Amino acid sequence: MKEITRINHVGLRVRDLAISRDFYAHLGFKFIAGPIGPEPAAIVEHPSGVNINFILNTTDNAPSDNILMKKDIKYPGIPILRWKLRMHTVCLASLKH
Repeated sequence: MKEITRINHVGLRVRDLAISRDFYAHLGFKFIAGPIGPEPAAIVEHPSGVNINFILNTTDNAPSDNILMKKDIKYPGIPILRWKLRMHTVCLASLKH
């Protein structure tokens, strides 16, 4: 039987690598590599093993709103990704700084 033990990584298309790196650093993610590859992508990893690939090929004229959350058109994709945090108040305090 083939068993899935965890998600290997999540691909997240981002508009600005520096802003994304800074945000996820506040949540404990460490920068691993990038930009690399044909996409290109940058990789951050959390000590818990969660790995995010920031996909850096956003179209220049892409809308700034999240099209996956539009109410009238239902686009395919992952509209929500929530992290389970042990101490969410500590994370929130870190993000406010």
